[in-house]
Amino acid sequence: MIADKYRNPVIELYDVETFPRITSDGYYAVTITDARWVRPQTNRFNLWVRFEVVEGACKGASLQRRFYLTEKSVKSISYLCAAVGIKGKLQDPRDLVGKNLTVQVNIKKDQRRGVFIPEPIFFLTLSKMKGGDDEAD
Repeated sequence: MIADKYRNPVIELYDVETFPRITSDGYYAVTITDARWVRPQTNRFNLWVRFEVVEGACKGASLQRRFYLTEKSVKSISYLCAAVGIKGKLQDPRDLVGKNLTVQVNIKKDQRRGVFIPEPIFFLTLSKMKGGDDEAD
């Protein structure tokens, strides 16, 4: 008898290439399209966030970032929340969905697979990029 998990397998896709793709480092205006707590097989909870580029030649390209719950990542989560106007602790990742911001992207090589992937590394409010006076703290 075949186990139920083999009859209806769940297929998870990671780092799926979409076109247009981000192929160079830089700053990109994005909208957060999905955010959730994830507990993969390693049992290390993390915050998974998907961004979509909303302006420029790469409009429509997707980015994603996992924030493992380490001291460094908690700081990055707080910068992300500040950039989209969420004060205090992030209660529900779905509060991030639909928020607009600018991300600094660094193209890095995935050593395991030998491909280059864009990684969001720094978060700014949109008005900071457009010369506004808003504070991100």
